[in-house]
Formats: sequence, C-alpha cells, structure tokens
Amino acid sequence: MKTPGKILLILLLCVSATVSYGQQKIDPRPKLFNDLPEIMKANDAALANAFNYFEGQNVSVALSNTLTFSGVVLSNEVKYSNLQNIIIKSAVLNNALLSLSKIINEDKSITYTGRILNNKAFDGFEIVKDETGQYNLQKFENSKILVDCNYQ
Repeated sequence: MKTPGKILLILLLCVSATVSYGQQKIDPRPKLFNDLPEIMKANDAALANAFNYFEGQNVSVALSNTLTFSGVVLSNEVKYSNLQNIIIKSAVLNNALLSLSKIINEDKSITYTGRILNNKAFDGFEIVKDETGQYNLQKFENSKILVDCNYQ
C-alpha cells in the first residue's frame, strides 16, 4: 500500500472512531445519591427491623451511617414460609422505592437482598453481601439495571 493510502486509511479510522464516540447517549436523569460514596456498610439491625413495619406506616430506615430512607410502607408481604418482601416509597427521594427481601435459608440462616430504585434517577443502591458476610450498599447506574422500553 502506498503512503497516501495508509494516511487515508488512518484518517478514515480516526473519523469513524470520533463519530461512534460522539453518538454515545448521555443520561439526562438527575443523580439522587451524588453526595454519597460508591459503597457503604449497611446497618444489619435496620435491615432486620424493616420487616416489622406494616402497610401504610410512615417509617425511617437507617440503612447506613450516611443514608436514612424515609417513606411510606406500600406493602409488607410474606410470600412463602421462607420469603418476605417489603416495599417503601420515599417522597423525599422523588418517589424512589426501597425494595427489601428476607430469605430464610434451609439452614435457618437469613439472607437480605434489596435495591433503592427510581426510574427517573440516574443512580440507585443495591444491598450486596461481601465475602466476609457483611452487607453493603453499592451504588449502581440505573441504565445498567433498567432497560429503556421507549420507542422513538
């Protein structure tokens, strides 16, 4: 290949890379948890106590030292003998939902899972258990969890 051909090929690759980079969609949704760290130690006692709330009750759940989720209990339901789910809606966080599940394992140990979600926000939190058995709140981007079903 002659030198002008090489230069033209490199120029074409640069232009196509620039165009594809320029087409990335920027998420316009606000960040609800911008001032909070990516990972926070969860309050295990608060997770356990959350399942004592009843539907319609106004509650505040201190999920960590820096995050308290306040809202109204939408539902608290025992689905099976080993599964209980509670959903709390927060007007303070633009109607974000805290969804918690308590699973009683075969060995009678308890596992908690949950998320703070708001489809109008950029970010949320997920409750995850690390390798030491400690529960943490881990921040995530909603665009990686929720699929946009809008057709345009």
